[in-house]
Amino acid sequence: MLPVVIVVVVIVLALVLLDVFFYRSLVKLRTEVERAAAAVAASEGGDGEGLEAARQAYASAADTYNTKIETVPWSAIARRFKFEPHEA
Repeated sequence: MLPVVIVVVVIVLALVLLDVFFYRSLVKLRTEVERAAAAVAASEGGDGEGLEAARQAYASAADTYNTKIETVPWSAIARRFKFEPHEA
C-alpha cells in the first residue's frame, strides 16, 4: 500500500511542477507582448522606421503568445489562469 501512495504523491508533484513551468512560460510571453506594446506606444509620433520596427516586434510577440495559449498543454494553463489573446 505504501508504494502506491508514494507513486501517487510523485505523480501529483510532477504535475504541479509542470503547471508551474507552463504558467511561468506564459507569464514571460505575456510580459514580452506588453513590453512590445509599450514600445509601439512610445514610438508613435517618432520616425516611421522606429514605429514600424516596434510594430513588427509586437506582432511577432503577440503571434507567439497567441499560438502558445491555444496549444496543448499551455492551453489548459491559459484557461485556468484566464490568459487572454492579444491582437496581432
